[in-house]
Amino acid sequence: MVVIPNRTLNISPTVTPTPDPNRDFSILLLGYAGANHDGGYLTDSIMLARISPKLQKVDLISLPRDLWVVMPISTTATQSAKINSAYAVGISDKKYPNKAIEFTGPAGGGEMSKYVVSAVTGIKPDYFFAVDFSGFTKAIDQLDGLDVKVAKTFDDEFYPLDVGTTDLCGKSEDEIKAISATMSGDKLDQQFICRYEKLHFDKGLNHLDGITSLKFARSRHSQTDGGDFNRSERQRLVVEAIKNKIVSLNILVK
Repeated sequence: MVVIPNRTLNISPTVTPTPDPNRDFSILLLGYAGANHDGGYLTDSIMLARISPKLQKVDLISLPRDLWVVMPISTTATQSAKINSAYAVGISDKKYPNKAIEFTGPAGGGEMSKYVVSAVTGIKPDYFFAVDFSGFTKAIDQLDGLDVKVAKTFDDEFYPLDVGTTDLCGKSEDEIKAISATMSGDKLDQQFICRYEKLHFDKGLNHLDGITSLKFARSRHSQTDGGDFNRSERQRLVVEAIKNKIVSLNILVK
């Protein structure tokens, strides 16, 4: 009871329930190249992990990077774009200065990504985890590598090296004009073979270090296992391997 001059108030305290530490929760996993790459903040890896501690179960949902979504780029306007651009919009306060406060600052990219993923899946992620190529490789190496079960043997003749489009691979200006007149997109880019390296993975259990795990997860130009959907499946295998390694090291309970 609280006594105030000329008045008495009866106040009943309310108890805030303690959150269940074993409740189900979800984490949005985002992978992007980093500042030194073209389109460095486009999240070409987007995966929603639903975790049930009580059942010791993790469900993974991969989202294609080309899904078309609507993003709130200001408090009064929206913009339609590919889902992989949500993180870039969220972290760019200079280009999008009128965003709602929750989509600004260092966490703005993750919060914007959580928003659009929630709109697509109907599941609102509790947390997000965003990592660039460098952070990914370091994390895998800190785990002493991963044991990944490769579904089938494949080669990728055109895994991109970090040389961009500056290396002309010895081609003359006339040669470049000639091939540019008849080719475009990946076909044109692949004429500059020095910008790529060849990857090979054998079917079965492979122990991969950080950089090799990154190459496995990024590869998408294989003649037999290429494209974005196969790449998403490989990314799922890598996340599964990370989960298994973390569980084996008992990291989650720590």
